[in-house]
This record gives sequence, C-alpha cells and structure tokens, in this order.
Amino acid sequence: MSELRRRMLTDLRIRSYAERTQEIYVGRVAEMAVYFNRSPQGLSREDVRGYLRHLKEDPLSITLDDPDHSSTEQRFLLLGRAATDRLLIVAIAKRDDAVRIISARLMTRRERRAHEQQTGR
Repeated sequence: MSELRRRMLTDLRIRSYAERTQEIYVGRVAEMAVYFNRSPQGLSREDVRGYLRHLKEDPLSITLDDPDHSSTEQRFLLLGRAATDRLLIVAIAKRDDAVRIISARLMTRRERRAHEQQTGR
C-alpha cells in the first residue's frame, strides 16, 4: 500500500467514514490516476480540475444544482462516466475560483436507469 493511500485511509477513518465509503473514495482516486496514467501523488490541483472538466464535458454527463446543502457556496452534482466506464455522481462546491470535491460515488441502479433515460443511452 502506498504512503498516499495509507494517509488517505487514516484521514477517512479519523473522520469516521464508513468502510464502504472509504473503499469508494480510494477507488475514485484510483480511477483518476488511470485517467492520467500516473500516481495521484503527482497530480496537481489543475490536474484535478481538468478531471472534473472531463467528467462535466462528457456528452453523457449531467450537471445539477444542489442548493439544499449549502447557503454559503454553490454546490453541484456531476453525473457522468469515469475513465473506467463507471457511472459516477460527484458532488462539488464552488467558492470564488476554488472547486472542492465533496464526495464521489458510484450511481445506484435506480440512478443509472434515470441517467440512461435522460441521456438516451
């Protein structure tokens, strides 16, 4: 296990994230590494922003407002396909010029069906 993965898991455990959530977060970081074909440790903030743009610009992606979760920052849900061909929901927050990933997870079966109906695939 890499030092970066060990630190990430430690941080998630300190925050009391469920074991399945930890697995999903580590998996999403791994998918981002596959997209860039290099270790996440070598990725910059700009790389992460580029990955979010990739998810957002996918012709099958959908962006939804998420106003119910914050009154101090803009929040959005990105629904799209990752580089590994998995359908994801990524919650992001935008404050000034900063974009922050709140969470990322696989779509549920019901969410996948709704996404496929909306995108025609």
